[in-house]
Amino acid sequence: MKFRVLIKYCLLKGKNTVEAETWLDAEFPDTAPGKSTIKDWYAKFRSGETSTEEDNIRHEIEETQLQMLQDVMKSALRRAESCIENRGHHLADIISQS
Repeated sequence: MKFRVLIKYCLLKGKNTVEAETWLDAEFPDTAPGKSTIKDWYAKFRSGETSTEEDNIRHEIEETQLQMLQDVMKSALRRAESCIENRGHHLADIISQS
């Protein structure tokens, strides 16, 4: 997973670094980047800094966006189904498992 693409997506959608971190942690609990990494990428993107790898970021975002949104929706559906199956018990545990 190229998290820099997802971080750029969050920035373009108007999320601040805390919102981006919260969202990434919820969707990718085992692999999400840390707070400092997210802040570093936000600073790079805001300053206009780019490298050869970043030159294609808009194209990567367009390609990644649909799959990412589908993954997010599947994850949310799994959490909701698990919550329903458990009749709402241990909601915090169910959410953190996804």
